[in-house]
Amino acid sequence: MAGPDLNPQIKTWLVKSSTRILGPFTRDEVMTLLSRRQVTIIDEIRQPDGRWNYIRENHHFKEIVKGLRYEDDHSREDTMTSTATVGTVTFTKTESPVVPDEFTPTPVTPSKSPPDRSNSSLRDVTPKVVSDSVNSKNIPSTIKTYGNVNDQRVQAKIQQQNVLLRTILFAIVFVVVVFAGYSFFRKEKRFDMNYEQLISASLRYKEMGLYQKSLENYKKAAALREPDLESQFQMIFLLINEDRQSLNGRRIIERSLFKEGRTRSEIIDGHLGMALSYMMEGDLRQAEDYIQKTLGFDANNEAAKINQAVILLKKGNYSQALNSFESLTKGDALGYPLILLGKTISLIELSKNGPNKERLVAGINEIKSYLGRSHFLYKELSMLLIYLNHLNQDPAGELDAIMAFMDEPYYATKLYSKNLTLDWRNSDWDFLERYCSDLYNLNKGSGRMKAVRAMCLIESNRDMEASKFIDEAIAQEPKQVTSVQAQASYLTKLGRTKEAHILYQNSEFKQTRLALYTKAEACLLTKDYSCAEEAYRMLLQLDYGDVIAHSGLAKISLDNNDRVKAQAEIKAGFESEANFVPLIEIREKLESL
Repeated sequence: MAGPDLNPQIKTWLVKSSTRILGPFTRDEVMTLLSRRQVTIIDEIRQPDGRWNYIRENHHFKEIVKGLRYEDDHSREDTMTSTATVGTVTFTKTESPVVPDEFTPTPVTPSKSPPDRSNSSLRDVTPKVVSDSVNSKNIPSTIKTYGNVNDQRVQAKIQQQNVLLRTILFAIVFVVVVFAGYSFFRKEKRFDMNYEQLISASLRYKEMGLYQKSLENYKKAAALREPDLESQFQMIFLLINEDRQSLNGRRIIERSLFKEGRTRSEIIDGHLGMALSYMMEGDLRQAEDYIQKTLGFDANNEAAKINQAVILLKKGNYSQALNSFESLTKGDALGYPLILLGKTISLIELSKNGPNKERLVAGINEIKSYLGRSHFLYKELSMLLIYLNHLNQDPAGELDAIMAFMDEPYYATKLYSKNLTLDWRNSDWDFLERYCSDLYNLNKGSGRMKAVRAMCLIESNRDMEASKFIDEAIAQEPKQVTSVQAQASYLTKLGRTKEAHILYQNSEFKQTRLALYTKAEACLLTKDYSCAEEAYRMLLQLDYGDVIAHSGLAKISLDNNDRVKAQAEIKAGFESEANFVPLIEIREKLESL
């Protein structure tokens, strides 16, 4: 309802008649319009602070509305005429029903002519011109309006603004999408190397020892087109040893060796590759034939001799294998760990029937000497060292070997690149796990051996079995360092390094090597570089030349944009071990900056 009309002489009334909005009027002017039939009681009316409602419902005009209704009831004739014509006679029936106004949804149209609304006193404030019977010439040009959101002019303006805003928004989104797409396209184009670049990168990564990157680039090049025979031949050992393409490798070699002008070195590599491919397939007789051909071209070929000793080990000729491994040169940094591993396995197998104390002690000392300067195959050799001390009936030595085995990260060996001309499968935990199982069966009651067994299973990716042995070890010896180490290694394997770190912090073994490795990893995850650097510095005090610690410090320096410090740590790490993959990757990243 409209608000009170405090001053009838103030023009506060708007009238909505048909599609027009007229006014403003005073209350008296509205009454005049009603009496002159220029507006009707079914037109709508409102004040600026009120709502639209019918004039007939507005209490300000109650009296005049009543008068108009009375006048209509007595002056007009509402007739309903029915006419029927038969021939020339017309019959007419007239009825005059009386219908109360309150039941009439719409007013009865008067029989009189519609009132003339062309009077100049009616001011049309409708937002836009609407075509109707009113003569537009009689509408004043100066119009005062009161608008709201329902008024057509206001709605049109709002709609116009909305369209403008949408247009601007769509334009911004379009520009952003185009710019992002263009940037992405430029980036892809910049890094989308062609065939020659991919092959070149693949060969470069192979020489650096980054075998996974080498294979990735090679496969991308092969997706563009088949690599040429020379490129395939240069990748032959990587394809056979890392990608297990033994049959395809032999086909490449056979096609390559038929080509005229092959150098002696290429022929040796071809025969050695054939031997390696047959070893991968378990065809030891064919492998031996090609090794002999290799030695026929180069009698001192170290890789051929090591593979020959490995074949003897695989065939179960442990005595010959031991002699062959012992006769090999120990100067090859990449091949020596495999020589030492093969020699130890041969010695263990021979000692099961009758231990040779002198050989056992020599084997124990050689492994201990090697572990003091390298982490390559550290965990594998330290597990075999436990076995050697057990065969030598040296409990103290066995305990020391257990501590060395448990204190090494489970993932360390996987971080080293290997000599691709050798068969390293004897160093896989799928093969070594049987010796770990033998040790457990010989010492089933020991909580330490349960922890050792769990660690071997973690290395073999048999985590569910490992968790059972860890639970038993903790239940039996909860305060033993080996129990904590097994549990922490298991948590780290599951990606819960922070929990493993907390586990050490709540124990008395915070300063053990594995605890420090775990602390450094946990700190790096949160980018707490000072904490990680502290852990690595302490590791270097415990194990001078620790390549994992040098690599970690180099990474921290690189992240902090300290090139000089990073280069110093890289140099120190390579002086210890040149085949540590994370260190190679950091050096490559540093050189590319």
